[in-house]
Amino acid sequence: MSYPNIIKLNVGGTVFQTRKSTLTRVASSFKVPIETNQSLEKDEAGCIFIDRDPKHFPLILDFLRDGVVDLPDDTKEIRDSERSECLSSRRSRQVVQRQSSH
Repeated sequence: MSYPNIIKLNVGGTVFQTRKSTLTRVASSFKVPIETNQSLEKDEAGCIFIDRDPKHFPLILDFLRDGVVDLPDDTKEIRDSERSECLSSRRSRQVVQRQSSH
C-alpha cells in the first residue's frame, strides 16, 4: 500500500519517515522537487537518497516540523550540523539540476 503523504528518506543508510508537508513547509532543498514531483535520486527500496551522515538529520527534521530545534551545547557539533544541512541542500540541488537537464 502506498501512502503519498509519507516520504521515506535514506540518509547515509538510515531511513527516516516524515510527512510531505514537513519537507515542503519551509524553503529548503526538498520543497520544489517534492511539490513539482521532480525526480529525486532514490535507493533500491524507493527512498529518496541523501548522501550524508545521518547523525544530525533528526535535528533538521525537528526544525522542519516545529520551526525550532534544541541545539547541542557543543559548538563543534552545531557547526557539523550546519555543514551537514548546507551540503545536503547543495547536493539535492545538483541532483535536481542534473535530472532537469536530461
